[in-house]
Formats: sequence, structure tokens, C-alpha cells
Amino acid sequence: MRYTKITLFAVAFSVLGLFAFRSVNQEQAKDEVIMKLIVQGVNSSHYAPFEIDDTFSKNVFKLYLDRLDYSKRYFTVCDIESLRTDETIIDDQIKDGNYGFFDKADRLYANRMEMVKGFYKEILTQPFDFTVDESIELKADEMPWAKDEKELKERWRKLLKYNVLSRLYTELDLQEKSESNPAGASTKSLAELEQDARVKVMKTYDDWAKRMDKVDLDDRRSMFLNVITNIYDPHTGYFPPADKENFDIQMSGQLEGIGATLQEKDGYIQVSAIVPGSACYRQGELQEDDIILKVAQGKAEPVD
Repeated sequence: MRYTKITLFAVAFSVLGLFAFRSVNQEQAKDEVIMKLIVQGVNSSHYAPFEIDDTFSKNVFKLYLDRLDYSKRYFTVCDIESLRTDETIIDDQIKDGNYGFFDKADRLYANRMEMVKGFYKEILTQPFDFTVDESIELKADEMPWAKDEKELKERWRKLLKYNVLSRLYTELDLQEKSESNPAGASTKSLAELEQDARVKVMKTYDDWAKRMDKVDLDDRRSMFLNVITNIYDPHTGYFPPADKENFDIQMSGQLEGIGATLQEKDGYIQVSAIVPGSACYRQGELQEDDIILKVAQGKAEPVD
């Protein structure tokens, strides 16, 4: 079974290479071929193929919404009902290589994402009142969908309040420990600590928003295709080109490139790890926690 899956990935990857066109119509044709090829490959080679019918369609609908909004922090009841009109026709779309349900859900998700970004930025600018007796449900499977945008915003307010309270508790604990060792220790008021906590939570969500902005249409479409393959079993998946490359690296143990793991931190590109035996490791100058400001190729002028 594993060999079948690897072959399927390779075929799908080859199709991506063959259909690497730029025009809108050609891109649509490529996406259509990819979906049809994946379904054909899985149904012909999987050890337990499924009938692509209304039951399959409902399973895709449910799993995709779970992947898209498991925490129930984006969609409302009206959103789900508007998407439910496609619940039993996704199978027909899949057979035609049509992304109608995906496109509808993706547009709605993009709008909701922008809305919740506004929520956290607005809510975190004001101090929280921790004297109010409130509760929050953190188990998503026990939560219904928010009935409207007002209720959705209230969920975000409680979530952010919970995040700030957790951070505030940590700050208070650190201050109490520093007071027991008073050399150079400074004491802040509860209001000051609450403000510090909100600033840190704001930065956490700003970083989250930046990461979400980097998830492009191809990434989101790949997630949808993986929902389709995961209906068969959790270990059957579709690899877009970047994931296919990472898979080959993991399987072969060979890594091409400079051999440094990079991450974005505070707007800069930072080296988080050096791969043992890589070019960076042998050269010896680049170290963990270094900030990369510019890059040059040979004698060319370094660029930002």
C-alpha cells in the first residue's frame, strides 16, 4: 500500500510539472487534471476504494469544515448553511474536476479571517475587567457554531481575555519571585502587568496573522485535495511540489541547499538550526541565532 501511495504522489507531481502554465484557463485546466488524476489513482490503486457518491460528498464536507474551522472561531450558522447547499454535490464536482465548493468556502473563509483580525486588534486595545464572573468553553466539539457575527466577536473577546489572564498570571508569578530576591527588582501594578500581558498577546496574534497571510491559494487548495484523499484513510495524501521535495529529503536523507533551517522572527530571517554535515556546517561561519540581512551569489551585489 505504501508503494502505491508513493507512486501516486510521483504521478501527481509530474502532472504539476507538465501543466505549469500561467494563464487563468491553463491554471484551471491544470487543477482539474490534478483532481481527476488523484481520484482516479486512489480509486484504482487503494486497497479499499470508495464509491464517489453523496455519502462521500458529506464526508468531504464535514472533514473540510473541521480542518478549516475546527475551533469554530470563524464561521457562523448562516455561513455553514450557505455552504451546506453543496454538501451532496461535492462528489459530482470532484468527478468533473470542479472546485466549486472549495472556491465558495475559500472566499468565505478569507472574509472571516479579515474580520477576526479586526476583532483581536480592537479587543486587545482595551483593558479587561477580571472582576466579572465569566466562563469560556475551550472544547470545540462541545461548541455550536456562533449564531451571528456578534456572538462570534464575543467568543473572541472571551478567548483573548483568557489568553491575557494566563499571561498575567505568569507575569505576577515572575514578579513575586523577583520580589523574594529584591536586588534590582522593580514592582509593577496590576494594571501595568495587565497592559504588558495584552501587548504580548497582541504580538502573538500579529505573528499568527502574518503566518496566515503567507498561506496562499495553492496551499489552501492542497489542503482540500488532502481532505479528499484522507477520506480513504488518514495516511493517503496528496503532495504539492514543495511537500514532495520535503518527502524526498526525508526518504533519501539527502538535503540540497545551504543546510540551515530558517525562521522569521520580529520581521527578520533568523537561523534556527544548522544541519550537521551540510554546506553551512562544513563552512563554519553561519551559526544558530544569526540574523540574515542580505544574501549574495558569488561576487554579485548582496540583496535584501
